[in-house]
Amino acid sequence: MIWYPSCVATIARRVYETLQDAFEESCDDTARNMIDGMLVNFGYSAVSGSDQAVLGGCAQLLSFTSSAVSSAVYYAQHSLNKGKHVGNCLPVLSEDAMLAYETPADALKSVVSSEQETQVLCMIDAEDVSDMIATIAAEQLQNNVILAIHFETEDIAAAVLNVLRALKEAFGYTTNTKGFTVLSCAGIMVRDVDMATIELLSGMHISLPCVISLLM
Repeated sequence: MIWYPSCVATIARRVYETLQDAFEESCDDTARNMIDGMLVNFGYSAVSGSDQAVLGGCAQLLSFTSSAVSSAVYYAQHSLNKGKHVGNCLPVLSEDAMLAYETPADALKSVVSSEQETQVLCMIDAEDVSDMIATIAAEQLQNNVILAIHFETEDIAAAVLNVLRALKEAFGYTTNTKGFTVLSCAGIMVRDVDMATIELLSGMHISLPCVISLLM
């Protein structure tokens, strides 16, 4: 009850400090408030039960505000924080849900609309990225979709840079006051990363979902 959430909280804090350094170097001050949502917890699928999900999820919420573990967000807010807001549960379009459709792009078009205010996390494999980017562009969903991508490669940094170039070409970009590119789209998530990769990739348009590496 003490060791596990302490380890999760420690790792989450280390990630937060790494992101702080990256934001200081590459992002304008107006973007600093985005750090709190950069590590998203998808840990329910990686734990042994609901109690562990709540423990690890609450530990992650000590440093970050984004989570897909609704039980942890609910418990932290209503049992630990007197009902005060502590985090956000993000809607997720998972690979399992996409199996009901012919392609991941068809699944995306069926559940996401450019008129909606919330962003949706679309979880896909790297091989589907090109088709998904084309669909997002055609449906004008660049502000509504965050791509959560799983890369089957050891060189995740290079693979992510290729995706970022594709997003840059599809949706355009601006340059901030520090000379760094800011994409004109919601951004991407990098799944299954370690601290070395985080140090390479952390910045304004890359979120880092925590699953097995953080919650186990």
